[in-house]
Amino acid sequence: MILMNINFVISLVNANVRRSHINNEFSKRNIPFQFFDALQPSVLLEQYIATTLPGLKVANLSEGEKACFMSHMALWEKLANSKNNYMAIFEDDVILGKNADKLFSSYDWLEERFALNDNLIIRLETSCIAVKRVGSEVENVLERKFSLLDSEEFGMAGYILSRKAAVFLLDYFKSLDGKSIKAIDKYLFGDLIRNNNLHIYQLEPAICIQEDKLNKKKSTLISQLEYDRRRIENNNKKQENKGIIYMIYKLLTKWKRMKEKKRSEQERLNNMIKFE
Repeated sequence: MILMNINFVISLVNANVRRSHINNEFSKRNIPFQFFDALQPSVLLEQYIATTLPGLKVANLSEGEKACFMSHMALWEKLANSKNNYMAIFEDDVILGKNADKLFSSYDWLEERFALNDNLIIRLETSCIAVKRVGSEVENVLERKFSLLDSEEFGMAGYILSRKAAVFLLDYFKSLDGKSIKAIDKYLFGDLIRNNNLHIYQLEPAICIQEDKLNKKKSTLISQLEYDRRRIENNNKKQENKGIIYMIYKLLTKWKRMKEKKRSEQERLNNMIKFE
């Protein structure tokens, strides 16, 4: 039997709008949860990094990304040191889908499908990009299947992990070279999907999604973290001196790029993980 509570929502202590959103999302479905006060750039965070993941100090990440990284690691430590077999971790801009109350109010379905000694991670969300996945033999739950990721996904807005997986991840990240450390989701749902020591599943259709992915231009919960990530990635790109020949080439090949863009969008729609 799984002990409660295992649903945690990472949220800044002063994020009143986001906390109100989460209270509404979970409470209207009678899903038990607890806020976990997200770490913020501070002396306290620097001390925690120094004792837990020293290499993160020199990583090419924004201070917000480092705080996000360590907030997730803090919850993994909490799980590793607890008597619970699993933990569900959400971020405070998540929107829940159909039958979320049945999935997150009781976790007996996990023990019915997976061994307690599994290094198990179940991704619950979709980032609405084209992603490759393959089928698994795990029994469906509430008309949702368990696929195995076969290409990179993004985001950490909703996932479940086992206590054994938490222990593995803590050891894994401590072994990384600091300068090569990337955003945490690029490991969990990127580099690690082919690690033989982990079983990383995708719940499909996804049962949660970030609010700005669902509402797009009408979003009320814009992600500052995503903005910071894109800014750093853009700064890392080499600026090239593009002359007149390049500009003519771009003009002459515009039709080809438009055609490719349309094809890529159709591919994304055909291969993205649906949310419901």
